Amino acid sequence: MRNRTITILLATVVLLALLLTAGGAIASPPRERPGGEGEAVSLGAYTAIAAGEWHTCALTAGGGVKCWGNNDYGQLGDGTTTRRNTPVDVSGLSSGVAAIAAGYYHTCALTAGGGVQCWGNNLYGQLGNGEFGYSPTPVDVVSLANLVYLPLVLKAY
Repeated sequence: MRNRTITILLATVVLLALLLTAGGAIASPPRERPGGEGEAVSLGAYTAIAAGEWHTCALTAGGGVKCWGNNDYGQLGDGTTTRRNTPVDVSGLSSGVAAIAAGYYHTCALTAGGGVQCWGNNLYGQLGNGEFGYSPTPVDVVSLANLVYLPLVLKAY
């Protein structure tokens, strides 16, 4: 019982140290993310972040989308299936996006005009384009128009 109490106490101290070191902003996304070979890649100001199983996307203040991480099914939306350890632009979505959401291996964006575009794994039709098979670039979701809200959590493969 004593060892468990010590373990919990140490974990609490480490958490508090992290909070103090980060200025109480652990949950706040960083403004810069380390790039390759000692470079820093600036994400710029962004307003939302969505994380899938092995990838992450950020919505920029200008309405663009950037993604990084695993890309086996094209879930980064850059037209490839290459893994990225720094943010890359999503093809065709450099502006005009109001919200983003990420599933396990796919990502969706609600555009300012009310449309929805998705990319990545589509084994079960989760991209909503009436087809199956992955798409490494955004495709329009059919039969959805004038949406104003997109749930922030998608958990379909």
